Amino acid sequence: MKTELEELTFLKESWLEEKKFMVFQNHKGELRAVEAHIVQVPNLTMGDKLKARVRKKGCSGREIETVYL
Repeated sequence: MKTELEELTFLKESWLEEKKFMVFQNHKGELRAVEAHIVQVPNLTMGDKLKARVRKKGCSGREIETVYL
């Protein structure tokens, strides 16, 4: 699968069915969510900018594979 490097802004932590997620937004305003255990960046605060390796998933979705500082 094709992957891209994307700059993301951290928005918030969220919970769904007892799983913790991190929610990000790219420069186009698109939201990206990923399970918190994939984000190995300590002390994230709202507004922090990160880079992420993102791959296409399905027809229109994208999935974060790795997050970088």
